[in-house]
Amino acid sequence: MDSDAPDDREPTPPPEPAGPVTAESLAFAPGVSLGAGLKAAREHLGLTLDDVIATTKVRGAYLTAIEAMDLDKLPSRPFTVGYVRAYAEALGLDPSRAVAQLRQDAPEERPDLPNPIGVDNDSDPRRGLLIAAGLVILAAIFIWNIAQHALNDRTGPAPSAVVKSAPDAQPVTGYVELGSSLPPPVEATLPKPYLTPGLEKADPAAAAEAEAAAAEALKEAPQVARQFVVRGKIYGSPADQSHLTLQARGNVTLVLRRGPQVVDIATLKDGEAYRAPTPAAGILLDASMPSSVDYYVDGAWRGALKDSTTPLGSLGG
Repeated sequence: MDSDAPDDREPTPPPEPAGPVTAESLAFAPGVSLGAGLKAAREHLGLTLDDVIATTKVRGAYLTAIEAMDLDKLPSRPFTVGYVRAYAEALGLDPSRAVAQLRQDAPEERPDLPNPIGVDNDSDPRRGLLIAAGLVILAAIFIWNIAQHALNDRTGPAPSAVVKSAPDAQPVTGYVELGSSLPPPVEATLPKPYLTPGLEKADPAAAAEAEAAAAEALKEAPQVARQFVVRGKIYGSPADQSHLTLQARGNVTLVLRRGPQVVDIATLKDGEAYRAPTPAAGILLDASMPSSVDYYVDGAWRGALKDSTTPLGSLGG
């Protein structure tokens, strides 16, 4: 049989896709990055980027960076995970699967520390001369101090100055009226009691006793120390439309959502605050650093957040 003879057989057609095309199958198609999959799913649903922005409250530049997998234009890794989760929920996709795909496409790697700049490990011949000169200077200072002490010992101590006796104290006659004690300053704040990390696991009884002692100390603290004090910008609802105020101690991101729909996102710096909307029924609060968020109800301090996800209504708002 001649191997050079033409092949009259028709090429085998590509296999038909299994099942109907859905947003889920487009978003998590094999061999497709997460950003390209989310964009294909969004276009399949007939949604524009502005529609997703209105639903998630995430900046358009961040959503565009996710679709292009240009993660360097996004904030830190926890914020990127939150934005991907919100994007997937807006498209009706599984947010956990989207986060898993993100970690597969862009694994989080700890960068190696760069080498120090301007450090030369090669020996410098001038270094020995500098060290020798320094030693000579130190030796000269030491010899000069010894010579000064020797001269002082020969000349004897200097005569002491004549000190006049102090005048006699005059007795106080009559009564001395003292003013009333001043109240604590308005800026006074009560520091959060320190609890040893890991104590609640190693010794639950000791942790419970420490928390009880901290609560008792808080009750005995001055009332003014537990009132809300403005230490930065305040975002969110107007003061007359909110009973719950969240104040950050450090950089914190707050995400308010009702089910899969994002209601609001606030990024706070140290001292800045956010007034939550009222009524708060059905709204969940996600905090990037819950232990760094104090919450106040009608201006009174109630403590710090304990969980990363908290029902807003349980805080008394």
